[in-house]
Amino acid sequence: MHALYTYLKCLPLTAGFIFKTPPSLADLASAKLSFSSSLSPALIADTYAIVLASKLPTLPLQTYTADGTIYCTASTPDEVTLMNRYEVLTGTKQRQVTFLELLDIEKTTPFNKMLVLTGDDRVTQVHDLLKAGLHEKHECTLIKGSPSWFVEVLPTRANKGEGVKRMCKDVLGMDIGESVGGLLRE
Repeated sequence: MHALYTYLKCLPLTAGFIFKTPPSLADLASAKLSFSSSLSPALIADTYAIVLASKLPTLPLQTYTADGTIYCTASTPDEVTLMNRYEVLTGTKQRQVTFLELLDIEKTTPFNKMLVLTGDDRVTQVHDLLKAGLHEKHECTLIKGSPSWFVEVLPTRANKGEGVKRMCKDVLGMDIGESVGGLLRE
């Protein structure tokens, strides 16, 4: 049995590629996505509604697609500053859009993860607002980002453990115990 290598596009595990051996970067860029979890349009809309109702300034939404495209609703200078700060942190580029454009994109391109960029002093406040507003209507996971100036909104089962279970069962047709045992024997 060959060692199993998993290449992840978004963390926590919302989308992944499965290979038996490590591919070249060119092969990775053209690889077919093996699995993906996405946010519901209602969850995205409700998150935005909570952000607007909070009357807190500077809370742009950032959404990720499985292909690695990032969209951000930054519109004010302070929001653009947060968007640029995230680009510097991660080395990624974002496409600046309005919320209505974001909803239009979502009709044809599912989003795997969303961030609410909060700034340094409001992450707990925004996390608690989202938790209170989303908890009863949606199954989702909220995580205070690291560094702590954004809140991640993820599908409920978007974590590494669930991703590995799904990969083993749906992609490789095996029990997760087999994969661990196989890796340990090599």
